[in-house]
Amino acid sequence: EGETHNGYRVISLGRPYAEIREKFTRLRNELKIPTTGFGDMTPAEVAALTGLSLDEAVLAKQRDYGEPFVFPGATDERMLQAIEASGLRWTQGRLVHLMGNHHKGKAVALLRPLFERARGPVIIVGLGDSLNDLPFLLAVDHPVLVRREDGSLDPRINIPGLYCTQKIGPAGWNEAVLKLLEA
Repeated sequence: EGETHNGYRVISLGRPYAEIREKFTRLRNELKIPTTGFGDMTPAEVAALTGLSLDEAVLAKQRDYGEPFVFPGATDERMLQAIEASGLRWTQGRLVHLMGNHHKGKAVALLRPLFERARGPVIIVGLGDSLNDLPFLLAVDHPVLVRREDGSLDPRINIPGLYCTQKIGPAGWNEAVLKLLEA
């Protein structure tokens, strides 16, 4: 299943970026909500918003399946409701992300049997730090919630078997992997 691109097998779960971007622009204009997506920003603006280097921001703007965007102030619930009514999904980490009806949890569900067919039973660990990781964390055998840069944990994520790190960011990821290797 899937297509071959540059020697890799690719299974697309999402809607194409052009379609997502068109719907984002249409909803924003219809509702007159001043949201700004990556497609509206220069690489320098993406870098300033995200903390990425300019080269990384150029790459971040090369989207395949979703549009990260921001509101100028508080999140406008009308936009989120319109996204859902249009048949699309949204999720929120540091930015709001507009996407088709796909998520990391669906990818885990698709990839698990492929790995098991090739290698036998697998144990899947999922590490995340925000609400956009919830479907992924629900789909794995060992969900891990990593502390954010400010030391907090996303309070919206509370699932059975969740391991919460004591350390922040990459150090938290390292902590979790070492802990799981001990078991």
